[in-house]
Amino acid sequence: MTKASFLGELRLRLASLPDADIQEALEYYEEMIDDRIEAGMDEEEAVRTLGTPRAAADSIMLDMPLSKIIKSKYDRKKEWRRWEIILLVLGSPVWIPLIAAAFAVFLSVYVVLWAVVLSVWAVDLSVAAVALGFIVSAFTGMTPASAFLYLGTALFSAGLSMVGFIACIKLSASGAKISLYIPRLIKSLLIGRRDPYENHEKRD
Repeated sequence: MTKASFLGELRLRLASLPDADIQEALEYYEEMIDDRIEAGMDEEEAVRTLGTPRAAADSIMLDMPLSKIIKSKYDRKKEWRRWEIILLVLGSPVWIPLIAAAFAVFLSVYVVLWAVVLSVWAVDLSVAAVALGFIVSAFTGMTPASAFLYLGTALFSAGLSMVGFIACIKLSASGAKISLYIPRLIKSLLIGRRDPYENHEKRD
């Protein structure tokens, strides 16, 4: 595939976006291709390293703000047919509660996810506080036997807290990944499977 054909197909796949965004994406990929050619690749090889125009378009759309995707999905320039408006109004008792329910589900997932993460952090901090408490108790005039017992318990609690700290870090990282995945899932559902490039080929 040549640079011109890659950029041409990419333009068609991004046709629903604002012109400024399309131009920015095209300039970015054109610069990437030119950089590879300057590095010694031939044109087709340079284009091949970027993947397919469809994959590039999907990546661009997923990186777009959700508001822009919604605007591109429901282009204001499109004139609504009368039957579409009637169906939209008649179906509002169904699709409005469905949208509200979907939003509530996603919000609940966020709340539950971070509630679990915060709970684990709270438990780990409690164990660390227990370790500190036993250390203080071990040096406040207890008998030698009690002091050793308290100090041993403090060391055990401190070790447990360190292990818990590592687990908390990993759990927080996983929570952050899931939090980032959910908006991308919503964007993917909004983008859908519609392929404007294939529709363009059929018209040609």
